[in-house]
Amino acid sequence: MPRRADDRARFIVGQDCRGCWVVRDHLEHVGGIFISRSAAYQFALHQAADDQAQVRLAENDEVIELW
Repeated sequence: MPRRADDRARFIVGQDCRGCWVVRDHLEHVGGIFISRSAAYQFALHQAADDQAQVRLAENDEVIELW
């Protein structure tokens, strides 16, 4: 998935094509599938050292695949 030109976030949180919550790291170092949006967001925020600017929630119609 290409990054948007205005997207400075390293991590994106969203749902895959099956509806699972996913965290994708644009550097492809970490990532995962989660039971809830909250769990996925907390994981991404932890990986970003609590820097909220590094975590973005996907748009409603945006499908996120882990890799």
